[in-house]
Amino acid sequence: WCMVCLLLHIAEGIVRSRFFPALRCLGAPLDLWLHAHRMARDVLTSWLILAALTPVVLLNMLNDCLCPGLSLHHLLIYRNPNHLARQEA
Repeated sequence: WCMVCLLLHIAEGIVRSRFFPALRCLGAPLDLWLHAHRMARDVLTSWLILAALTPVVLLNMLNDCLCPGLSLHHLLIYRNPNHLARQEA
């Protein structure tokens, strides 16, 4: 994994350098590999977010089907704001 990170760092430096346009044929595969790696990282990140949020969405759909007038979200968010207030003696 460290080797891939090192190669990505070097490739980004080469692509950003001013002599990169002079590479022409040799630079195209490097640029393509760099963009492909970025796209793969973005796809994996999106998949991770989707996998993390799917159970919550399914639970919300189940809640809407079983208890149409009762929202678990509203119960958690809109609580009684004075429930921790001191009681006057």
